[in-house]
Amino acid sequence: PPCARAASTRAARSALETSASGATRCNALLRAGVRRSASSSSTTTPLADLRNIGILAHIDAGKTTTTERMLLYSGFTRVMGDVDSGSTVTDFLQDERERGITIQSACVRFPWANGVINLVDTPGHVDFTIEVERALSVLDGAVVILDGVKGVEAQTETVWRQADRYQIPRIVMVNKLDREGADFHYAVSTIPSRLGVKAIPIQLPLGQSDTLNGVFDLVRMETIHFDKSDEGKTVTRLSLDDAISEGKLTQSEQHEIRRARESLVEFLADLNDDIAERFLEGKDPDVSSLLAALRRGVLAREFVPVLCGAAARNVGVQPLMDAIVDFLPSPQDAQQVAGNPSDINLEAFVFKVTHDAQKKPMSFVRIYKGELRRGQTVFSSPGGNKERLLRLVRVNADDIEELESVSAGDIAGVFGLKESKTGSTLVSKKADLEKAREGLVVPSPVFVCSIEAENAAAEPGLLEALRCVQREDPSLVVTVDDETGQTLLAGMGELHIDVAYRRLVRDFGAKCSRGRVLVNYRESVRGSADVMEPLCETGGDDAPALHVRISPRGPHAESTAEEHDVQHVDTVKLRGPTSILVMPHKKSLGSAMASALVRGTEIGLGRGPLSALPVSNVAVSLDSSALRHGSSGRGTFGEGAGVAPALSDPDTLQRLVAESVQRAVRAADPCLLEPVMDVEVTVHTEHVGTVLSDITSRRRGTVVSVEEAGSARSVVLARVPLAALIGYATDLRSATRGGGSFQMAFCRYDTMPAAEEQAALADIRGF
Repeated sequence: PPCARAASTRAARSALETSASGATRCNALLRAGVRRSASSSSTTTPLADLRNIGILAHIDAGKTTTTERMLLYSGFTRVMGDVDSGSTVTDFLQDERERGITIQSACVRFPWANGVINLVDTPGHVDFTIEVERALSVLDGAVVILDGVKGVEAQTETVWRQADRYQIPRIVMVNKLDREGADFHYAVSTIPSRLGVKAIPIQLPLGQSDTLNGVFDLVRMETIHFDKSDEGKTVTRLSLDDAISEGKLTQSEQHEIRRARESLVEFLADLNDDIAERFLEGKDPDVSSLLAALRRGVLAREFVPVLCGAAARNVGVQPLMDAIVDFLPSPQDAQQVAGNPSDINLEAFVFKVTHDAQKKPMSFVRIYKGELRRGQTVFSSPGGNKERLLRLVRVNADDIEELESVSAGDIAGVFGLKESKTGSTLVSKKADLEKAREGLVVPSPVFVCSIEAENAAAEPGLLEALRCVQREDPSLVVTVDDETGQTLLAGMGELHIDVAYRRLVRDFGAKCSRGRVLVNYRESVRGSADVMEPLCETGGDDAPALHVRISPRGPHAESTAEEHDVQHVDTVKLRGPTSILVMPHKKSLGSAMASALVRGTEIGLGRGPLSALPVSNVAVSLDSSALRHGSSGRGTFGEGAGVAPALSDPDTLQRLVAESVQRAVRAADPCLLEPVMDVEVTVHTEHVGTVLSDITSRRRGTVVSVEEAGSARSVVLARVPLAALIGYATDLRSATRGGGSFQMAFCRYDTMPAAEEQAALADIRGF
């Protein structure tokens, strides 16, 4: 389309003007000129032929490299991008190309096997796990890529649990089998042991490490080789008999193939009666029966089929694309369209927001029911804001194509949404918002730093830039200290905050500086406390009062009335491991009074007594029975039953509740909470003892398990306070002579020893 050609021309001209070296200029020009636009906007892909899938993996497992091969083989690009040279399609941000990692998820659309694939390449770094979360919220299926040397790793487990939460069918590819030490069978064995799911290989590698030259298809019983002379575009398939007659397979390979095929058929026979019958009769099942059985099993999430290859060597990518079409669900299979309430005409979910150079937001949406049209008016949750869709676009990484409409099951970009944010639902009638789907699960930030404008004139620009980055990334939390006026930015890790700060300066033009990055502690209580707040101007034992009770609460506790030892309560609000319960039910209090009680409690928990940090991991109950009489329930309070005239408005009650909650926290032995991380350390087996001793004696950690990882390597799984992990990468390399590595993911907030608590408080108060 003309707009796509114009975008490519502008990109090429910009690349020529801004690149410093001739080689870089040529590469940028070449990449800008080879992007092909997606199918015409006037063509609607049948739902049965559409695949909305994501690629998930631990960092450096080869997600982006695999995506680049898919784009080349589908015809989307003519030149293959490279992660190391910064020329990939999906990693288009400057930070991504400088660091060689994926920071934000990117969507590309390309044809394959008479259908269309909407593919989302997601980050593998733990700091950007929210990108995986919001991508999974709208995908129908996923490809999980494993490193052929390491198998399942720490972040693999994290993204697997995220996919479990959304009940997404998956297939697995063991990548990097061309590397020294790669072991396909070891990698497969880590799937059931660490992910708790049955894994069945449907391919075997032909050769290993440097000798890898193809894969064997156990379903169709044929070898698959990829021509090195044309970057693997030419694929040659030979039946087992032809491969044997031409000497393409060794005796050991033939034996392994027959054994693996028998295991595959036997495995599927346990799940499928037709295959079982043929198996017992000694007959070989036909290909269509095996494919159908595999597809049913994947859609039911009974097991995961495992493929293999080496994307960097152009081995195994086309069969992976075939498997996406063969096994992963279409929107119809996933029942994402038909499963919605029948009386809703339109339902679309905003799963990502970005901003262009003019700070105009573009929202990525997945349409679940109905159709979005350019110029249409919709209502968004939460709040029921009225919005107008100014433009609809098809997004391919950093290229866009204008659209007139988008149908159910598809993904598109929208310009014009001013109030909608990540997790919002768009509907055609305001009344339908009550049936809107839930938002995203946003992880708790564990690091924080201060952000300060260069001068007073730069303050508005900084605040607007912070608003934009927080709208794009819900896991970034911006707060302002009421006492100092200091602006604080909290995120998932040091890299996360560093990238956000660089974007504030480079992309949004904010003139600011930042303080050092600190651990994001919280406050809680060790004991319980009860506070009675008189509600009557004249005291006395029988005078009406507000009863506030606070007690500690575990990080994984469920909110129940029993934990407060009360009846007829209303669970008004849940915030992570913190619960707020109100007695009696809010219907008997009135909506305005109930809202004031809850909001007052939140304000009271917003600043703890130790260091003005949020109070978490507590259970708060409010006995407001004395307030019932005289409540109108229509936004104003009455004046009966001896209630003080000062309680005739919600703001006064809100302030009173906040003060009472803060008194209760001070009386309940306040303490500091620190983030505790799940840590995975991979080392040579000879260094396991050193690592265990360091974790338990020096870093206050708890060892969960020690597992063998093949090739004389072991994996230590532990839980360690985040503060004790600062500088651990350097210490680990020194202790293991450069042979150790580690990854971590947030686990929970927990209490800390007295000495460490005092040291942390001194550090916090210092900044």
